[in-house]
Order: sequence, then C-alpha cells, then structure tokens
Amino acid sequence: VALPQPNLLVMKSVTVATDPTYCTTAGNPASCSVPAGKAMHSLPGAAVQYTINVSNNGVGPADNNSLVITDPLPANTKFVLGSVAFADGTPNSGLTLAPANVSYSSVGSAGPWTYTPANDGSGADANVKALKIAPQGIMAGKSGIGAIPHFDAANYPTRIAAEVKDFDPATYVPPKDVKKLDPFVHYGIAASIQALKDSGLEITEA
Repeated sequence: VALPQPNLLVMKSVTVATDPTYCTTAGNPASCSVPAGKAMHSLPGAAVQYTINVSNNGVGPADNNSLVITDPLPANTKFVLGSVAFADGTPNSGLTLAPANVSYSSVGSAGPWTYTPANDGSGADANVKALKIAPQGIMAGKSGIGAIPHFDAANYPTRIAAEVKDFDPATYVPPKDVKKLDPFVHYGIAASIQALKDSGLEITEA
C-alpha cells in the first residue's frame, strides 16, 4: 500500500495596489481615492501584488526543504526590491522563508538563478524576469483526524477518529456489491489491489 503522500495545490492571484488614475503615489494605497462604483485597473504605471498560495491537502508531509516555486514575471513589469514576503497559514505549515531562500533570474523561469536585483532609482528592477522561492522545512500534511461523521458519538468518551476520507469503494469493488460488503472489506480489497500493483507482478492465465 502506498505511503501517505502530499497533495500540493498552488494558486496565484493578483491584486491592484495602486493605479495612476486614482492614486498619486505608486505603491502607496493610502494615496488612492477611488470613487464609488469604480475600481482600480492594471494600467501602465500601476502597482500590483501577486499572491502565491500553497496548501498541502494530502495526509503525508512534503520532504524537508523540497518545496521550490518558480514564477515568471509578466512582460513590461518591474520587480519592487524587498517585496517578497512570507505569511504562514493556520494551522502552521512548518515552513520558513529567509531572503537567502529567494533567487532571481534575468532570463526567465528556466534560470539561471544568479542575478542580483539592482535599484534603478525607483526602488525597482525591470531586469528581474523570474523568481525562485525555496521555503525551508517540512510542509505538514492535512490531519486525517476529525469528528466522527457516520453516527452520533456525543455519548462516547471519544468523538474523533482517523477515518479514511474521500474513499470510493466502487473504484475497487463492483458497484452492485458495494452495499453488500462492510467498509472494512472495501479497505481490505483496495489494499490488496494496491499492494499487487506496487509489487509489479503480472498475473496471467498462462
């Protein structure tokens, strides 16, 4: 049976922090005055904030120092020096990020990652074409322990369990037989099929 594996989900979003139509100082939201019913847009001269959210929806953790994120910058974009920040989630991820864990490329997301950003006088550098972010630590998995959902456990001293979640017995058992068999039989059949698959053995009639 396969060991618990991580299942990483990476999502990227963009927010316009300032735009030259409604803001007097680029990168300073306090200088903005946006009329009701209007919204800021990613225009030339606008400052935008990119957020990369990484979550581990698997039970297993990601290996120590194995998480690496590369992100290309859009064309005609300047990178604001010192703007990379790490915010941990809830529960804690187990990761940390130091400035030394962020590398830069003046070529693109394939590297090399040897470029050192330089201030062009505006606090930014247009030569940064991609970032490589390598948080340190073991990214924790999602706990499989939770409240028992299949019956009312209020009168029992223990009301939590590490149940098998998102398990579809029809993947391993003919659908017409699913209701005829108890869950522990479903698990046993699934474990046997997975073990045979992992062994690499081929069973033929010959």
